[in-house]
Amino acid sequence: MNDLTLAFTLAFFLLGTVVGSFLSVLIHRTHSKDKGIVTGRSFCPHCKVQLKPYDMIPLLSYAFLGGKCRSCNKSISIHYFFLELLTGLVFAFTFLNFNFTLSTDPLVTIFWLLIFTFGIAIFFYDLKFQEIPLSYSIPLIVLGGLGSHFILQTPVLDIVIGAAVGKLFFSIQYWVSKGTWVGLGDSDLGLALGLILGGKYLIVALLISYILASLVSIFLLATKKANRKTKIAFGPFLIIGLYTTALYGQPIAEWYFNLTF
Repeated sequence: MNDLTLAFTLAFFLLGTVVGSFLSVLIHRTHSKDKGIVTGRSFCPHCKVQLKPYDMIPLLSYAFLGGKCRSCNKSISIHYFFLELLTGLVFAFTFLNFNFTLSTDPLVTIFWLLIFTFGIAIFFYDLKFQEIPLSYSIPLIVLGGLGSHFILQTPVLDIVIGAAVGKLFFSIQYWVSKGTWVGLGDSDLGLALGLILGGKYLIVALLISYILASLVSIFLLATKKANRKTKIAFGPFLIIGLYTTALYGQPIAEWYFNLTF
């Protein structure tokens, strides 16, 4: 890695941490239905004291304050730190994978950064509250459908097949199980993934998601951290499947389809 690539990678990581910091506020305000979701000032969720700019430096503020509010000294969830760190890493890896500086079409990188940003918001929101807001999934659906066709140049038929399969796959599960297996939010997310990835790569993303979800479920059952009635959010696994397929879908798809056909 040369100095220029290293500098850009660091820049994308820092940009990601800033975006992650914004997402942490967005997720909290979406769930609490606070006014000023985008423009409102940040405050401590415990004492409601308005945060100073130096209290909102991504990663560093949490570390320096020991994960506690400067005013009331109450603990702040570690998920804020991990959200910022994960978003930074996702932005950095996206840059390295799509090579923004040398790409003939930088819109591809920008498209995936936007997709992953909405994906991270859904990941943490569903993980924490076990639901996927329409205010997150609808932009992902619209952006995914338009970007897949106009930026990624995915054939329209492949997009339509992916969208239909993604929507029906989870809708059928929802109606058969009366909402005990998956939620309607998973159905919307399935539609979004189908639009973004197309039919063939949607299958890869679903395989990754279900394999990972099965492994995690087995681990939780084996360690008695969950039982058969415990509800586990599936959205985060779908987002991991989306991210993995977007970056490494082609070699995975070639291996899988050569193995099965």
